[in-house]
Amino acid sequence: MNPETLLAAVAVQMKTENKRGLYHAHVCDWHGKLSVLSRQHTKEPHTVFFVLNHRHFTDGLTTEDWNLLKKRLYSFYKEKI
Repeated sequence: MNPETLLAAVAVQMKTENKRGLYHAHVCDWHGKLSVLSRQHTKEPHTVFFVLNHRHFTDGLTTEDWNLLKKRLYSFYKEKI
């Protein structure tokens, strides 16, 4: 999966979670799947790419945020291939 596809998946999940009222979350690899989940969904250690707060859900991610997330996702998934 290329970084743009991953970012699109994150954007869709953010919209879904925003509708459910989730305002404190993170983008993570949860059991091999890229997810946007509550920051407190587990105590198990796992890879977290980006922490989201209320501003990210109301104003969206800045260009710098997207670029940082893209870089982290690319590095992580490149190693998995």
